[in-house]
Amino acid sequence: MKKKIAISLIALFATAISCTKESKDGDWDPMKLSKNEIVFPAEGGTDSIKVKNYSSWWISSVFVNNSDDFRSTKADWMEIVVPDDKLNWVYVTVSENTTDSLRKATLVMTAGDIFKSIPITQNSK
Repeated sequence: MKKKIAISLIALFATAISCTKESKDGDWDPMKLSKNEIVFPAEGGTDSIKVKNYSSWWISSVFVNNSDDFRSTKADWMEIVVPDDKLNWVYVTVSENTTDSLRKATLVMTAGDIFKSIPITQNSK
């Protein structure tokens, strides 16, 4: 009898503990980055962003000039790389902009149900 009461109390206690904090599926912390946008001069260059609070994340998509036709990490004027030895970093390199047009892209990063859009802009000559 004492054994049944003890088991019942343990089950009741475990149920009470498991119900004390409501956690919703997809309730993720926002992605924390070292910067929220990148702006390049017309001469081009390389810049980087560090993901501070997720070690497992990936590039969801890249939009170039407001078009989502570009789904890889390399365009004719821009390359995006996540090095194997620095998985919390993403590097963006752009070539010189010799046009009179502003170049724009958006890097969308994700970790589970969290998405973060990073505007990338390069000034014209």
